[in-house]
Amino acid sequence: MFGRSPAQYRTACPPVIEQARIPACVLRAYPAETPHFSRELGNFRWLAVGPANQPGVNIVLMAVPGEPVLPAETQQAVRELMAKGFAGTVFLTSDDIYKDYDELTSRGVEFVEKPGQRPYGIDSAFRDPSGNNIRIAQR
Repeated sequence: MFGRSPAQYRTACPPVIEQARIPACVLRAYPAETPHFSRELGNFRWLAVGPANQPGVNIVLMAVPGEPVLPAETQQAVRELMAKGFAGTVFLTSDDIYKDYDELTSRGVEFVEKPGQRPYGIDSAFRDPSGNNIRIAQR
């Protein structure tokens, strides 16, 4: 299977699992105005979001779990790592990264890396209020 493109691999080995939801974004806390959650299990809740034109793509947003999932000192350690930007990374693509950069900065998003040429293409990065790294690459 090595040496095949992702499309060739998927054709040769169709997936058994049709959809995966990856808890890539941990939030310090949910905003009070969050109207509903996809799932709630006791004191543990999460929300799945994704682009409207790609219904099979989801990013799961979840708060740092409390007791009994994580003891208090572990919760604090996770929050400290998040503050340092080690909470996970979400990779997005754009048809026009410079246009999207202008749009997002006009909405108050502060980029930690402006769009620029890298060895692998043009990309940029910002962090959300909870410390998650968001990278946008031009297709």
